[in-house]
Amino acid sequence: MLKLYREDREEFDKHYHQRSRVESVYSVLKRVFGNALSSRRKRSQRSELYLRVINYNIGIANMTSIKELMK
Repeated sequence: MLKLYREDREEFDKHYHQRSRVESVYSVLKRVFGNALSSRRKRSQRSELYLRVINYNIGIANMTSIKELMK
């Protein structure tokens, strides 16, 4: 990545921005739902994590629709 940064800053910024978006979503999930999963088994943990992500997406969709209504 350092080589890409030095040689092609525009391309680097495009890739880095994708990473920053993903990291911000992880940060929100941890802040809202906590850092630990309460389930013990891997399958249950995966389901719990999926439900948290779905809940997050519904919240984002609701905020987006509210912003559209306020225009």
